[in-house]
Amino acid sequence: MSVLFVQQISIHHSRSDVDEKSLRAALKADYGYDGRRLSRFTLNALAAALPLGSVHHSPESGVYLGARFSSPAKFDNMLATLAEGGTPKPFDFTGNIHNAACFHTAQALGLYGPSLFMPVSGAPKSWSQPLLTAWLDLQQGTVAAALAGWCSEQSSLPPQQEGCCWLLLSIQQQPGSIARIHIRPSESGDVFSDGLYHDDVYQTACRLAERLHAKQRTLIAAALGLAIEIEAILNLSDGIGVLCRLAGFHAYNYAAKSAACTPTAFFRRHRLIPI
Repeated sequence: MSVLFVQQISIHHSRSDVDEKSLRAALKADYGYDGRRLSRFTLNALAAALPLGSVHHSPESGVYLGARFSSPAKFDNMLATLAEGGTPKPFDFTGNIHNAACFHTAQALGLYGPSLFMPVSGAPKSWSQPLLTAWLDLQQGTVAAALAGWCSEQSSLPPQQEGCCWLLLSIQQQPGSIARIHIRPSESGDVFSDGLYHDDVYQTACRLAERLHAKQRTLIAAALGLAIEIEAILNLSDGIGVLCRLAGFHAYNYAAKSAACTPTAFFRRHRLIPI
């Protein structure tokens, strides 16, 4: 059995009708980050990653990001231009590079380890790939710590939830560690968690964070005949270790504001988006 520890969870909740200009303005105001010409997919990844800039981590950390696709909007723009006989804009092309979000996340946090984008689905054995890949590199000593994440950018109409969730992982338990992850061979008597998976892989990650907040043990079926068991080791109601960003405008502590840290509550309170 191998053990990992979750040091931090950072979640960015948004919706597909939040325009890129607003996301860029929020990143600029909160972190001084210039997000010009970046896709909404990359902006979502950065909005969840940048709060981790205040957390101590080794520069030799890796970035492992899973998603169904990178930026549908950039891809559609490029196809539409080609269909009309035009030449795609260079930044539409670079925005379609799947690993762009990993690169900008690593650059923003000053990380020099591997960065890898993985196309994943909501199926358990697919969804867990970023976690397993981070585990392998941690086990082999390739990285000192790892960011494993799931991100999404949705089509603008009808409005849909989108965003990103990052887990900061390490081999060693540290003061304030949030959760323990056991990775072991699957057994015949394993009862895997129901109701966790969503078509949007980022929302599956959010459901996992909610289970940790409720101190619910979660068992995930993984590839290669493995099982991933995740359990909280810190009472998140203490308000430690979990960050939540909503619609890219304000940062909240997930635990201390658990009742308020939902997209619906945030939108109602700040009237940014009609319900």
